[in-house]
Amino acid sequence: MIGMMKLILFSLIIMSLHAGAQSICKAPVGVTPVDPEVTKSLSDIRKCVRNQFKRRAVYPAGFTLALNIETNFNIPFVGKDPYFGRVYFSPGKDEIKYRDEKISQDNLTKEQKKPSSIYLSSYKLSDMNSDKGLSLVNGGGAEVVLSSPTHNFSSTTGGRVAAKVKGPNGKALRFIIDIELSKGKAQNYVINNGKRIPFDTIKVNAKGGFMGVSILNGVQNIQFIKSGKVLATTTE
Repeated sequence: MIGMMKLILFSLIIMSLHAGAQSICKAPVGVTPVDPEVTKSLSDIRKCVRNQFKRRAVYPAGFTLALNIETNFNIPFVGKDPYFGRVYFSPGKDEIKYRDEKISQDNLTKEQKKPSSIYLSSYKLSDMNSDKGLSLVNGGGAEVVLSSPTHNFSSTTGGRVAAKVKGPNGKALRFIIDIELSKGKAQNYVINNGKRIPFDTIKVNAKGGFMGVSILNGVQNIQFIKSGKVLATTTE
């Protein structure tokens, strides 16, 4: 009899503990799960902050920013944000510094810990003056090649540059620009219908398709922008 009473008492204790555990683990009444739209907005904000950090103004000591390249697409296996590129020259040096989405993404954590630390790629000016030209982008089927038609571009005064931009599909787009370098500053002109049109930014736009706007669809056009205004456009 005493054994039966102990068994009943033990069962009551176990049931009480089980009920308590259920009440602790159960979500409070009236609490709504996080709205998916809020989660998406927070994710978009984080991406925007990351994107702007990588694109922040960078001026390597002794080098002049000559070309500012923006795009509306991501390049597969290159980075997480829309591709961008910055081309720098240093007077009298056979060296070109280049900063783009890839090197910025690869070194993002280190730069976030120490924002004054800037990572860039180095190329030779002599490659741009060669017959083959200088390949700045060659990944995921995308290409950007710069070359000097007269093979004598100067890192001190500048010169004429022929550019080739191509996506995985479609034809390559080509254009001619003049880069004038003087006293640590650069002035750029695109040659359009025989006219020299000044610009400060090159914008490469990809075509739209069943995958959305993607470089895999090819290049739609290249815009030459000054102070936010499109002044000239190159198409196939």
